[in-house]
Amino acid sequence: MDGVDDDTDVTVLRKGQLIDLRRTVTHPNGPCGARTALVAAVLAGHPMRGRPVMAVLMEIDFPGVTAEQYDELDRRAGTRAGRPPDGVLFHSAVLTSAGLHVVDLWESRATFEAFMQRLMPVAAELGFPEPKAPPQLTEVHHHFERR
Repeated sequence: MDGVDDDTDVTVLRKGQLIDLRRTVTHPNGPCGARTALVAAVLAGHPMRGRPVMAVLMEIDFPGVTAEQYDELDRRAGTRAGRPPDGVLFHSAVLTSAGLHVVDLWESRATFEAFMQRLMPVAAELGFPEPKAPPQLTEVHHHFERR
């Protein structure tokens, strides 16, 4: 950890909020310094400011999926499941004549992949067809959220 001293910025991006790890990491000898906070962040897998993890745009098509099938999947594993997916910034599900087209914006590739591990077993249980192709992931240079 060359170059890390107590003045080093150890801010992480967590669920869209910047958090100073020195305020969240406890140490038995009192307040922690930047080095301890940085080690804790790396071990926890938090993206560090200054070493940004880019948001990713995800697009996927499920041929033949109906509104009813999508709604049931969303109730069981998606945004209506009582525990919204961590890391999703935006979600849209569009029904087309070919089936279901999904466009999401995720904090990172890792948060998207973690959610897919939760979603795909439920999709298989519900008889969802295989996606037309693997999800298309594109790094996002800039995005904003209107509040």
